Amino acid sequence: MNSDKNSEQWEKTKADEELAENALLIARRDLKTARNVYEDGDYDWSLSIAYNSMLQSARALMHHKGYRPKGEHKHLSTVMFLKTFYEKEV
Repeated sequence: MNSDKNSEQWEKTKADEELAENALLIARRDLKTARNVYEDGDYDWSLSIAYNSMLQSARALMHHKGYRPKGEHKHLSTVMFLKTFYEKEV
């Protein structure tokens, strides 16, 4: 992994497994909630909650690998991190 890629969007930090695990707990909670809300027929709200689950999962990966988003557009930075470093895997 090249830590210099798009360095204006994220920065290298110490890997933090506690932050990674906390983000995964939130992601799992939100995914479960999104499913329940979807089953209740509230599709727009379900999509918003599922998006947050994806975002938290990506942040967990960043924390695990020792990165964090920076700047005012942290959502975009997080998604671009995945695209830049993991595009071939997905």
